[in-house]
Amino acid sequence: MKNISSEPLTFSALFNGGVKFLVPPYQRSYAWTEKQLEDIWQDMENLREVSSHFTGTLIFKPSSEPGSFEIVDGQQRLTTLVISFCLCLPVSAQAGRF
Repeated sequence: MKNISSEPLTFSALFNGGVKFLVPPYQRSYAWTEKQLEDIWQDMENLREVSSHFTGTLIFKPSSEPGSFEIVDGQQRLTTLVISFCLCLPVSAQAGRF
């Protein structure tokens, strides 16, 4: 049996680690509804008031491509977070927050 590990990560550690995330062919197309988007946005809002908040599980497995991981579970959530950060980063940078 292969080793499985679990650990909490910050968004910074997840996105600034120089790792490439791959969406394997068996994953469904992006299909989140407005309700799911509102829920994850509320999770993001909750982070403004506390230092940590559980936003869901992400499961990755090493890819055959060096420095890459396949997304096994959480692809919809991760895609939403990446899109949100890409939209918010220019606004935050302009406001002097980054």
